[in-house]
Amino acid sequence: MDLIKAEDISYSFKEYDEEGNVTGARTAVDHLSITVPAGTFLAVLGRNGSGKSTFAKHLNALLIPQEGTVYVDGIDTSKAKDMLLIRRNVGMVFQNPDNQIVSTVIEEDVAFGPENLGVPHGELEDRVYSSLEKVGMSEYASNSPTKLSGGQKQRIAIAGVLAMKPKAVVFDEATAMLDPKGRREVMAALKKLHEEGITIIHITHHMEEASEAERVIIINDGKVVMDGTPQEVFGNHAEAEKYGLRAPNAVLLRDMLKDGGMRLGEHIALDEKELAMQIASHLRGGEDD
Repeated sequence: MDLIKAEDISYSFKEYDEEGNVTGARTAVDHLSITVPAGTFLAVLGRNGSGKSTFAKHLNALLIPQEGTVYVDGIDTSKAKDMLLIRRNVGMVFQNPDNQIVSTVIEEDVAFGPENLGVPHGELEDRVYSSLEKVGMSEYASNSPTKLSGGQKQRIAIAGVLAMKPKAVVFDEATAMLDPKGRREVMAALKKLHEEGITIIHITHHMEEASEAERVIIINDGKVVMDGTPQEVFGNHAEAEKYGLRAPNAVLLRDMLKDGGMRLGEHIALDEKELAMQIASHLRGGEDD
């Protein structure tokens, strides 16, 4: 079943001169259509200004399409009366974790969303600690967020979204401001949520992160220009490069080795570990010859 469906949606921003006069409009999303089945792990790629973050904000009604329709679990996001339900169903985690933290105590911060929904105290406590446990942060419940690393803060932000019991979580460049360790922490939490059945939509500019998804789309000039599995999209990396995207290093190295005469089969390795296994298998075959 499709949890999210965008049908021919468009959205433009007004442009202004130095005096504040409207000089025109810039189209950020241009007649874009996509369906996301429940339980999917989707990565969304695109160069800066491609429209991917504008698209993301349509998924929980932070933006309403100027043309077309977005449906979340069958509900039209443009209906104001359903706004709260839409945002319960689709949570969002943004780029800067500091902008998402509202309390000086972690457990209070995670409780903020469901508390505002009127969740009873007993259930609220269960939701808070269950959500913290899912992101590996339960031992920090009584701490101050100010003492956390960037990756830990982002996991607290994820816990706050999970406490709302969403069906999907949109990560809008949620790893962009983190160091490699922080990115690994967030990606581990993200994959665990997917394993538990939550739909994941990960907007990112890190190709290695996108390669861990089930499906990858590339947005360019507000349109979907590529859509497939990571192997399909990155296997055609010459096409992806037209849109300013570089394939994961393992894919590029694999192609170099194949161009040099190494026979590695048709399966495209997306990370260094998988590529190393392919190379080892090839070398063992050579020794057997």
